[in-house]
Amino acid sequence: MKLTLQVNLKNQYGHWCGAIDIPDLYRRCFEPLKTCDDPLIAWMSGDVMKHGVEAKIVMKTREDAAEILAKELADFIVTAMKKDDTHNGYRKED
Repeated sequence: MKLTLQVNLKNQYGHWCGAIDIPDLYRRCFEPLKTCDDPLIAWMSGDVMKHGVEAKIVMKTREDAAEILAKELADFIVTAMKKDDTHNGYRKED
C-alpha cells in the first residue's frame, strides 16, 4: 500500500499542489492500534494493553512521524509562497 500526503494551496495569485510519498517506516504509524483493557484477552487476541509500554511506543512514534511530515509540508508551503515573489519588479531566481 502506498501512502501519499497531499497539500493544495489556492489563493488569489494561483494554485499549487504538492505531495509527499510517506516512507514505509512512517506508513506503519498510520496502521490502526488494537488495544484492550484485559491482559488475558489482549494476550489471546494479539492486542496491546491500552496504557501499556507497547501502546506508548506506538503513540510516541506517531508523534515523531507527524512532526517530520509537518516539517516537510511547511518547507513545501514556504517554497510555494515564494514562487511569485519579485524584487524590483522582477521574479526572484532563488
